Amino acid sequence: MYNRNKLSITLIVATLVLATWSCKKKDLTLYDETANGSSVYFKEAINAKTQLIKTISFGYEGYSVKDSIVAIPVAVTGYPSNQDRPFKLKLTDATTAIANHHYAFLREPVIRAGRVVDTLLLKINRTADMTTTQFAIDLLLEENETFTTRLVDPTKIYLKYTVLVDDIAGISHLWTTSVRATAVLSYFGTYSRKKVDLMLEVLKLDPAFFYDTSATAPTVTQVLSYSRYMFYWLNKEAAEGRIYLDEKGEVIKMGQYAG
Repeated sequence: MYNRNKLSITLIVATLVLATWSCKKKDLTLYDETANGSSVYFKEAINAKTQLIKTISFGYEGYSVKDSIVAIPVAVTGYPSNQDRPFKLKLTDATTAIANHHYAFLREPVIRAGRVVDTLLLKINRTADMTTTQFAIDLLLEENETFTTRLVDPTKIYLKYTVLVDDIAGISHLWTTSVRATAVLSYFGTYSRKKVDLMLEVLKLDPAFFYDTSATAPTVTQVLSYSRYMFYWLNKEAAEGRIYLDEKGEVIKMGQYAG
């Protein structure tokens, strides 16, 4: 009787192990590249519930920032190849940004050898017209001789990616609603977007200092010291022939009490 029970237990365990192994094998072979081809898709869409949209704004950056690199991961199903595999990328009619002016691709759209995930590199240039207009780069993956687009997803968000670019920033609350608004006007002077950009650059401040309404208001000491240093710096630059103008073409100056 003991041996019979021991044999039954062994058979049950073996059956469970075999069933588990079969399930795992089924998961591993769920995708059949031979039958379906290798599909291309935007990797970030795996966990996304809505269309992929990335906003690149220079609105809170200092003077020296002239461009930005956007890295967009692109993935394919199946196995790596021993050679580079190009994929087809279309710019839809919703694209308003101008190629080689607002943006440029830093490499051809390709999944390089040995990879199933690669990166689409997009360089965004900071241009003057971005201060008043937001531009769109609307990307769509399409089938070609190398890749299909047959992933099961009725929304097809895995094929679409939109990059929005601008250089827009609203008036800093320090001049309007801050408890230090009066002191800011007296020491920093009239608000100017380019003045704020210059202060970010020269004083190495975090943009949150000017634009985060939930941040602690600047102290009187900060307002005083920042304004005096900027007053000194602007005069020093001017003495050496470097003049900085605001968006109206007027010389950037600090407030009446800064000096």
